[in-house]
Amino acid sequence: MSASLTDSGPSGRLQTWPAWWPLLVAGGLCLLVIASQIRFGLNIMDEGFLWYGAQRVAAGELPLRDFQAYDPGRYFWSAAWMTVIGDNGVIALRAGNALLSAITVIVAAWIVASGRPSGSPAGVIASGLIFTLWMVPGFKASDAFAVVLLLLGLTRLLQEAVPVRYFQAGLCWGVAATIGINHALYGAIACLLAFIYLRGAPKPAASLGASSLGAVTGYAPILALHLSAPGFSSAFIDGIRMIFEAGTTNFSLPFPSLLAGLEVSKRPLMAPTEAAFALLFLCVPLLWAGMLWRLHRLGRSADPPPQPVAALLVSLPYAHYAYSRADPTHVAISILPVLIIVLSFALEAGPRRRWLLLASLFTMSLLMTAHMHPAYARLRGIYLAEPVAVGGDRLFVSPETAGVVGAVQAVAKAAGPKPFFAGPYLPGAYAVAKRRSPIWENYLIFPASRKRQLAEIARLRSADIDYAIIREESWDRRSDLGFARTHPLVLAYLEKCLPGARRIPLPSNPLVVRVRAQRAADQRACENGGEE
Repeated sequence: MSASLTDSGPSGRLQTWPAWWPLLVAGGLCLLVIASQIRFGLNIMDEGFLWYGAQRVAAGELPLRDFQAYDPGRYFWSAAWMTVIGDNGVIALRAGNALLSAITVIVAAWIVASGRPSGSPAGVIASGLIFTLWMVPGFKASDAFAVVLLLLGLTRLLQEAVPVRYFQAGLCWGVAATIGINHALYGAIACLLAFIYLRGAPKPAASLGASSLGAVTGYAPILALHLSAPGFSSAFIDGIRMIFEAGTTNFSLPFPSLLAGLEVSKRPLMAPTEAAFALLFLCVPLLWAGMLWRLHRLGRSADPPPQPVAALLVSLPYAHYAYSRADPTHVAISILPVLIIVLSFALEAGPRRRWLLLASLFTMSLLMTAHMHPAYARLRGIYLAEPVAVGGDRLFVSPETAGVVGAVQAVAKAAGPKPFFAGPYLPGAYAVAKRRSPIWENYLIFPASRKRQLAEIARLRSADIDYAIIREESWDRRSDLGFARTHPLVLAYLEKCLPGARRIPLPSNPLVVRVRAQRAADQRACENGGEE
């Protein structure tokens, strides 16, 4: 297929598709980068949260209803992948996420390339490499896919605002909504902004009907659960209620400081990265202002390319995702529309400026993301030197993680077939041991009401556990968080029922393994435990 694009006018409407081979090369390079580090590291918290949920779905349970989870879409993908290959280990989980990341890179590179008046295969591949750098952390692959999917739908709509494109935009929104309710909200705002930008639809009734039909089609798997799975709807609503009880979707973090770049002697690994992130937080609003000024100057005299406009409309609501918790993980998701804006302009420039912009963007992206790629720590020989066997997988992890995995495996062996408790931030412990959590809330971050704590205590009593692993740490090192502050009744119950305690020192935060010492006496002691 020809690599050239024919532009019928200033609208930049796509007449032919870009050549597929640069896109496939970009996706293949993404797979290669991820595969080269697939055995390095293990995030027992966030990655473990996804891994445990995927295992439970593969076992026939439903997210939200049967265990604490995000929206079901990401778990269905991972569980389906693990079921197909017949393995529910962490390497299988990562392989599925690697494939999803490669698809995301291909779609993102296609969006950038789809409006170019002349083909630039090398530029498309370079764009794919830049997107690949931001496919971190791997367990967030579904979130990156959701963002790029929304961008795809709006880009095609802005290219040609006809009913079929409204259907496609709605379809993309519906699929993104299955992955996360936050994507549903951000996507809805972006779609509203697109409708305002287009000055309304040419045929309002047909366009609204088409977009609604697309949204229902994309969201159909979740609608089917609401209609056919007992208890799912109430659990879904209760999950939203928990957000309002906590008063936040994320605990905020201060913006990184440009002065961090001066602390290289104190923090040789992170100081330049934090300074780069601080610069990014300052530059993105300037980019928005420049785009809005350009759109204002153009007015209706000429239509700007749809790719950067769609990216602008998506990046505005997603700024909340990054600014609400200013850490690299959240930036890696919300920066994707910003990258499309910059890359769209870069590929429009002459060869010299194009490669200068691409090289600069690649360098900045590498500086900001290198520490999130496990291979970086492995190559420097600083963190991931401890080999551990997790199920049938051999991983290289940090000494801290190796200690946690060893403790979990020892407790699982001692507990036999019975469940055990692991918390507050150890959902991956259940995945490592391939056991079901004795309580619904497997990731105990947010403060829980008395009613919720008593419900979890009832589940613990029913499970009749003999062991508990408790990590002595506080989220973000905040004094108002931590197990004793967010779930004091649950902790009191565990201390009464499992009075035997053994402390396991680790490089960072120690573990306490609590055990039932004398079953009859302990059972009497904890009959009312945690309820006074």
